[in-house]
Amino acid sequence: MSLPKSKITDWVHLLTESMSNSEVRPVGKGWYTAKEIAKLWGTGKVKTHTTLSALLKKGKVDRFNGRCLNERGRNVQNCWYRIKK
Repeated sequence: MSLPKSKITDWVHLLTESMSNSEVRPVGKGWYTAKEIAKLWGTGKVKTHTTLSALLKKGKVDRFNGRCLNERGRNVQNCWYRIKK
């Protein structure tokens, strides 16, 4: 037995609304996404991620895993990075 389409639509709207309010971002200054770092460094996606990975292994960078809204308004997973002091 399947649910009527109106009930499924209600669930979709409810879940979307609850997810859109659950952003989890890092607290404090100095946090940047890989996309923002690539613009600052003037590098591409692969070079940026390779460099960040090497810095993480050396313990020179902190990483925060969280959630934010993307360009389409969907709540997605994202990582922020900052240089350790």
